[in-house]
Amino acid sequence: MVNRTALIVGDCFVGYGQVENVFTVTSFAKVLRAVAAGSKAPDELPMEIRWGQGVGEHERAYILRLIAGLAPQRAIAIAKPRAAPAATRGHVHKRAPQNVLISVPVAETATRFVSDRPRRDAGDRAA
Repeated sequence: MVNRTALIVGDCFVGYGQVENVFTVTSFAKVLRAVAAGSKAPDELPMEIRWGQGVGEHERAYILRLIAGLAPQRAIAIAKPRAAPAATRGHVHKRAPQNVLISVPVAETATRFVSDRPRRDAGDRAA
């Protein structure tokens, strides 16, 4: 794994761990502990890691503690995550006109509802 970047993803994304240089938090922790125990060579560690989906603050702190314990054996760069731009109201799908439903659903059958009637005032409940 020399001179490579590894991607660390949350444990719920275990399928991605089948891809080369992608690890779950648990699988990467296992590698770090093996290096610390001397059963794996330090040069098998990546030069840099990047945080992927599903890795929260707790998981990052856990991995960083394990890496800190390896400091004399091998330095690993931690890539700084890019800040994602905040989504505005214009990006929210429920604000798009085609996704807004302002009508009263009416049962057409036991499993099908239609919503083509306009909503009436609260005082006018006639169907």
